[in-house]
Amino acid sequence: MRLPGEVRNRIYEYALGGYTINICYETYRTTYMNDQPVKEEPVFKYHCIVFDKPTNPYLENRMGKVGISYSFTLLNSVCRQLYLETAILPYKLNTIAFGSHNIMMNFLLFERRLSRQQRSAITKLVLPDNLPASNILDYLPKLEKFYLGFDRDNNWKGWYRVIREDGQKPRIVHNNRWG
Repeated sequence: MRLPGEVRNRIYEYALGGYTINICYETYRTTYMNDQPVKEEPVFKYHCIVFDKPTNPYLENRMGKVGISYSFTLLNSVCRQLYLETAILPYKLNTIAFGSHNIMMNFLLFERRLSRQQRSAITKLVLPDNLPASNILDYLPKLEKFYLGFDRDNNWKGWYRVIREDGQKPRIVHNNRWG
């Protein structure tokens, strides 16, 4: 904590940024023994899969291997000062992906799992199945771009930019390049 703020911020960016955090919802978990399913039990909870670089989790079979982790260690539980300095950084510095449009709606709107500051920090989003509605664009004021995964024929749909102009509703424009 004795380092200058600029140095601490660079360390935070290196430690917490440059990932894709895929938020999923698990309903049932199957336990296996010797590659045979033994037991299926209800779970009903969110979990995340963290990819070690900004990527589209729905195209991994086409894009090559990336490192995967099933947890994301935050610095915000160490002390109050680290919480204040890092609470929004995982959402600002990473691509946030959801397992489905419905999971995103439940996580962000109905259950309000993120604070207003965390939600407002999201700049990049990946969804597999539906375009975000205009109310989500209002609810995520710093969202700059999002990736729409697959369509019904298993074809990727691509990146979209969010255009925000004063006095007008945000609008979505298709961007043909990745990233």
